[in-house]
Amino acid sequence: MSRKPGVRAELLERIRNCGNRFLGYERAERSTDGSDRRRVNAWRIGEIEMCCCGKPTINGELGYRWNNPNAEPMIHPVNAPDVSEGETILYDEPGRCGGIDSHSFHYRVTKLHGSLFLLVRHGAGDERIRLSLYGKQAEVLAGLDSNGRYWLLNAIFHAQSEARHEGEDKQATRYRQAFIDGRLRKRKERNGTAYKVWIEPKIIPREPVPPDSTIPAGTEILLNSGQ
Repeated sequence: MSRKPGVRAELLERIRNCGNRFLGYERAERSTDGSDRRRVNAWRIGEIEMCCCGKPTINGELGYRWNNPNAEPMIHPVNAPDVSEGETILYDEPGRCGGIDSHSFHYRVTKLHGSLFLLVRHGAGDERIRLSLYGKQAEVLAGLDSNGRYWLLNAIFHAQSEARHEGEDKQATRYRQAFIDGRLRKRKERNGTAYKVWIEPKIIPREPVPPDSTIPAGTEILLNSGQ
């Protein structure tokens, strides 16, 4: 991306004034036609704007500034994820900033049929993650203040998201290689329109016995009689 001289320095100075750092990740994907495609889900200087609140600000509170530290403070709207019928909200943590611009991520911890769930709403929609916490799970979150709880949930979500994307990429690579090798199989299920898809195991050919591996004449061979 080309920029005029001095623009980069101006952008860097704006970032210092805002006091926020970049947050994001980069991962490789494959498009539907099989060609390589790299999506960068990261904030880059001058490409995507960021908040310039000047101090930690929670959505719903006055103090939000967008890409201009000298602008009049605003209120970032609260945009919470939806809950299911019969679901109890235990903790509700709106988006916020504090060294990281995370205004777009709203977290809720809910209880449904004895299980805890992490509900997330961000720019791409809603997500639901079952929390694998047992025993004193409620006490773990109750012992934190709102900020501590928010950033813990934020770390859980991003770790889970990265692991899921990694698994999807590995699985796609596995099936792609099986297709190239001719090991991808399918079979239509009886009395239905569904198909069973599987990968045949890779056959590794046995290495031929080298000609110099014959036993030289006169070599004494000891046989175990089993006694």
